Amino acid sequence: MRLTVFLMFTLLFQSACNVLFWRKTQNYNGGFWLDQENFFEVEQSYEAKASWYPLNQNVRSRNYISRILECSAKSDRTRDVLEYDGWTLPHSLQGNRTFLFAIRGLSDDFGSGPTELIAGKLADRSVQVLSPVGDGHKIWLKLSGDGAHLILTHTRSTMESPTGKIVLQFFRLPALEKGPAVTIDWSGAPAPPPMTWARGALYLQREADVLVINPDGTVNRALEFPRCFFTETQVSPAGRMFFRTHEGERGYQEVENWIHPDQIPFTTELKQIGAGCP
Repeated sequence: MRLTVFLMFTLLFQSACNVLFWRKTQNYNGGFWLDQENFFEVEQSYEAKASWYPLNQNVRSRNYISRILECSAKSDRTRDVLEYDGWTLPHSLQGNRTFLFAIRGLSDDFGSGPTELIAGKLADRSVQVLSPVGDGHKIWLKLSGDGAHLILTHTRSTMESPTGKIVLQFFRLPALEKGPAVTIDWSGAPAPPPMTWARGALYLQREADVLVINPDGTVNRALEFPRCFFTETQVSPAGRMFFRTHEGERGYQEVENWIHPDQIPFTTELKQIGAGCP
């Protein structure tokens, strides 16, 4: 009897603590391969506590901080290279040895609220805003294969008020200068369409066609286009996947039948998109 009462008291105490007190927690939120040996990863820390309402399973959160870690595949070495306030949109981290780019969220509600595009300079760990909140909700980010362009996709469309339009904003690197902006009709907004970089241009798949969008802002219907539209950033060009276990330990796995981005076959048939892709 005493043991039962003690266990019940312990459970009630723990539940009360989860509601009354903010606790520090962290998670890992994707990243990208800089090369075959180095992976840049987002580590997010924040404070969380349970809702006061017993039937509400949501967890309240606040005070997000994003840290960017450089993980070496050759060793267990991990080093902190950049830090900024706010959460990071999953799989939006892109960059090179000079700058890291990410879509940063400014609210306490992860995945929603105002967002902005930031650039972090690795030399001095400074952070600057390239696209502010007023430009619309940022939904996708891509560094061109040649490293000369950064492509940001944003929209004013919401689930409640769909507009059917997205905007692709080009930035010239390394100057961080704004380039052309292109408005595209896309019924799936605010979700981004499948997009990939190939042959010096961005290819965007829609329901009935594929568009080819050049860095100078010209848009054409593609007569030939990639058969695979990759969105996975945690797989290196050679097919090595970076992952974290439930315990937070990092690991690597070779992906079977992986196709190097430079070797993706092209097709003229929409029905061939996705065929033979990993």
